[in-house]
Amino acid sequence: MRRSVAAGCLFAIAVLGLGASGCGGPTYRRDEIPKAIQEICAREYQLNATVRLVGRTVSLVAQKPGLFEQLGGEIVGLSESTPLDLSRLVEAIQRVILSADQPPEFYLVLACDPAAQDTCLMMVQYVDDVRRVQASMIPLTEYLARRILEFHRSGTSPGDVERWLSSDIQFEQFLSWQLANRIQTRLSEAFLRQGWPPSDIGPCLGEFREGEFAFTLNVVRPLEGTDRDGVVQQVFEEATQEIADVLASYRFEDFDRIRLILPASGRDLLLPKAQLDLIR
Repeated sequence: MRRSVAAGCLFAIAVLGLGASGCGGPTYRRDEIPKAIQEICAREYQLNATVRLVGRTVSLVAQKPGLFEQLGGEIVGLSESTPLDLSRLVEAIQRVILSADQPPEFYLVLACDPAAQDTCLMMVQYVDDVRRVQASMIPLTEYLARRILEFHRSGTSPGDVERWLSSDIQFEQFLSWQLANRIQTRLSEAFLRQGWPPSDIGPCLGEFREGEFAFTLNVVRPLEGTDRDGVVQQVFEEATQEIADVLASYRFEDFDRIRLILPASGRDLLLPKAQLDLIR
């Protein structure tokens, strides 16, 4: 399950977490990073967290009752204190990794509420984006769009926790997640301008495999209308432009093609990299 978090909560978490930055020379060696983050969480914020550093990624798993608001067994939002708790976890991570001699490229936070059974809140951030927003190289709105923050189906058994702590995020994987979210947002905004409900856009899915970015675009109701071909063309154009803009902003060139899959229409669009370059 993937479900995005409300924009207001996202903004609060981002702003509260941006105060942490490294200063001076390196303070922490790479092998000290997990323990240092855990100690800050426990000593300063009374938050219990398990942290591990694997390859490019430092992962943190925290469990705390009352993180989510529920109604009838369904998660309907975050509790009032959750943005502050999450921002403190982020602050602990950033204080350490931005002062490390060999900082990771990504950090992953998985926040779980025992009462929510198998749903957790997942956050993924590219560390260079943190540096860029702190240096005013990208605006806060762009920083928010680059962050992955969503509800995710995940158990809290020792095996599930171990799987998350063993994560080593690849840059292409991160881009596919980010692009899927941004395409969904862009299509929702485009449909809203035309008087169609954003609910007609379901979760967009992205993956990277063997040089290909593939995105599944879950667009429903407008494809049932009379201007089916026009809607299909608009969906492909909006998604293609978003992909071109984001890849250009990261100056990412290590891919061969883009595939857009629109199940409701039975159509796919395959764009070689050279063709996408004409849009960028």
